[in-house]
Amino acid sequence: YLGSCSSGRTNRPSRIMRVAVLQTIVLSLLSFAESKAKGKFHRDVPDFIQMARSFRNPVAIFASGKNEELECLSARLTHVNEAARTATYVWMLNGQQGSKRKPVRYDITTGNEPNQALFTKKGSPEQYTGTIEYTDYKDCFVVEFGASFYGGQCMMWVRKEVEDYVPQTCIDQFEDICDMDVSLYNHDLCQDDDDEYEEPEGEEA
Repeated sequence: YLGSCSSGRTNRPSRIMRVAVLQTIVLSLLSFAESKAKGKFHRDVPDFIQMARSFRNPVAIFASGKNEELECLSARLTHVNEAARTATYVWMLNGQQGSKRKPVRYDITTGNEPNQALFTKKGSPEQYTGTIEYTDYKDCFVVEFGASFYGGQCMMWVRKEVEDYVPQTCIDQFEDICDMDVSLYNHDLCQDDDDEYEEPEGEEA
C-alpha cells in the first residue's frame, strides 16, 4: 500500500511535465503558423536608390499607427546621387489647425543592405532607419521605420498618379507586411501644394 502511494506521488510530477511540454509545442506551432500567415508573399530585396528614382513625388496612403502630423503626407525627391548612393526627400507634413503644411528635409544614405535607408533630418544630428520592405518600382512601396521615428511606423507610399486608385496588389503587400492600417490620405481634405516648395540647394533629382 505504501509502495503504491509512493509510486503515484512520483508519477504525478512527470505527468505535469509532459503536459507542460505539450503546451509549449502547441504554442510554438501556433506562433510559427501566425508568422507564416503574415509573410504569405514572396518578396525580393528592393534597392533604395532605384526606388527613389521611380518615386519623385510619392504620397503616403497608409500607416500602421495614427499620427495627425502624418495625415496628408507627401514628399518630393530633390536630389539623388547613384554613385554615392544618397538622396534627399522633402516631406510635406500636415500643418496645425488648418495652417499651411511644413516642409521637412531628410538627407538619406543607404545602410549595410540595399533596402536600408538612413534618414537625417536637416539641422538634427539624429539618424533614423527605414527599411524598404517592398516596391514594384512603379506604383507603390512599403517602408518600415525604427521605433525612434514616429513610433516605428510602417507605411505605404504611392506615386501621385495613383493616389485615388491604389492597385490592390499594393494594398495586399502593405497588409501582409504591416498588419494594421490607418488611412493618411483623403482626396477631399488633402491639399495639393507640393509645388510651392523649392529646394534651394543640392543636385537636381
